Amino acid sequence: MPRRSAPGLTRVAADRPAWTPTRDSRRSEESCAVVVGGGGFIGIETAENLVGLGFEVTLLQRGEQIMAPLGPEMAHYVERHLDKHGVQVLLNAVASGFRATADGALEVLTGPARCIRRIS
Repeated sequence: MPRRSAPGLTRVAADRPAWTPTRDSRRSEESCAVVVGGGGFIGIETAENLVGLGFEVTLLQRGEQIMAPLGPEMAHYVERHLDKHGVQVLLNAVASGFRATADGALEVLTGPARCIRRIS
């Protein structure tokens, strides 16, 4: 499988420490945002677990519905469940790049300079 890259990710990622559950358990009480790419089984499970750890989660789904194997009605039910539990679901959205801000935050872009999530 070929490696994929996104504009700005290599430079930004090199300057930021990786997240681990141990590191997170020692973080301050300030909010922390996460973007999960993909609305399949693994992406949804990841989003739910991160919400349970106290993160603000945005889930990006490339297509018109999450959980592609399900029918539209069931997928909409799952989407409402995620929203009810604090996961922001963005359909027809793909991370197109990452941008570091002057104050050290990371912005996730979904188009030409459209910031969908600022990660402090």
